[in-house]
Amino acid sequence: IQPLQCITGSMQRHQQTAQYAFPHLERQIQPCWNEFNHQQIFALYDQEFSDPSKLKQRVAQANDSRDYLAQIFLAAMQRWTSGKFDHEYAETWSAFQHRIKQGFDELCQQYQANYPNQAVVIFTSGGVISVLMGLLLQLNTAQIFQLNGSIRNASISSIHAENQNIQVMKVNEYLFLEAQAAELVTWL
Repeated sequence: IQPLQCITGSMQRHQQTAQYAFPHLERQIQPCWNEFNHQQIFALYDQEFSDPSKLKQRVAQANDSRDYLAQIFLAAMQRWTSGKFDHEYAETWSAFQHRIKQGFDELCQQYQANYPNQAVVIFTSGGVISVLMGLLLQLNTAQIFQLNGSIRNASISSIHAENQNIQVMKVNEYLFLEAQAAELVTWL
């Protein structure tokens, strides 16, 4: 596609990927597309993880490091999304969802009014993608995080928005990576 606009979150990996994919396009940085603060979520789940090197160490020592990390991640996310500890987090689960939904709604309004039928590319993270897709597909929290666990780095998801009609066209497409080399398909 030849997008009219390239939008990124303010995270370095978003901007670097966008620069590589579309070096000729000016990037518009919008922090609403930033990922949730996983370091805070891990640290509030287990105080030892306030030091990210401790988490890395425990994961490395596990018999199945990927499974161990997935278990910790799930437990930490369940704590965050429960709503019982909202006062502890800089951004609550509901605030994170609201930020993404508001950013998407504003983007749709802006481009439908000024640039109908033009493509916009957003470079963001798996948590943002899974929440946005979850909101559009009316998934519950457990389903959103199940989707989040399947999102691969550099995958492509596509939404068609015209007037009030919003359609999810594809989610987590990464066959183009597998066609190049299977080791390009990564999760973390």
